[in-house]
Amino acid sequence: MMHLAYGSSSHGSLLRPCRCQKGLSILHARPKQTHCRSVVFADASAADRLAEVADTLRLKSVKLQQLVQEEDYQQAAQQRDSITQLELERRRLEIEAYEEARSKIVHDIGQVIRHKRYEYRGVIVGYDITCIAPENWIKAMRVDSLPLGRNQPFYHVLVDDRDRSPPGSVTYVAQENIATARGQTQVEHPLIDDYFKGFEDGQYVPTERMREQYPQRAQGTEG
Repeated sequence: MMHLAYGSSSHGSLLRPCRCQKGLSILHARPKQTHCRSVVFADASAADRLAEVADTLRLKSVKLQQLVQEEDYQQAAQQRDSITQLELERRRLEIEAYEEARSKIVHDIGQVIRHKRYEYRGVIVGYDITCIAPENWIKAMRVDSLPLGRNQPFYHVLVDDRDRSPPGSVTYVAQENIATARGQTQVEHPLIDDYFKGFEDGQYVPTERMREQYPQRAQGTEG
């Protein structure tokens, strides 16, 4: 089994497969980069609201500690109830922001794609709501020079061995660089069986573990 590690290539974004003892580990879909708690926001007002809630929580937590030290347990109980409500509000805002960002994902696990620039084919085995690669990798790959930059979905792709060397390549590709491959072509890659249990109607069928990790998405329509 493999762990996907960041690397670079003259052909674009590349992840190098590396052996590890804990089995296959790919980067989970998760929010990244904005004002507070690494959540992606569509507008500044939502981010500002979450930042406001977080600041208020910090102040109230300090106040709660003071009340407990002063043995003012009645006020401490009221403060604790207020903190509980704010924590629920913070969680609600985070979930809303995450779901809105996730709705921007166009392509699904198992979809056979074509890289718009380099023309290689591949199959998607994972995605992130935004680019979560290390900062030095982002700079080396000039991610911020893309029209949509780092704040767009990025996909983990097993590259067809017939289209690129060395064999077994795994790339990390911005959504704007991905198009849906046409036809019924299957991808040749040594890790296919680790992620998928079959190939039907032009698309790979994810294993149960993969589908649990990445719920079903609508098919992309880009050409």
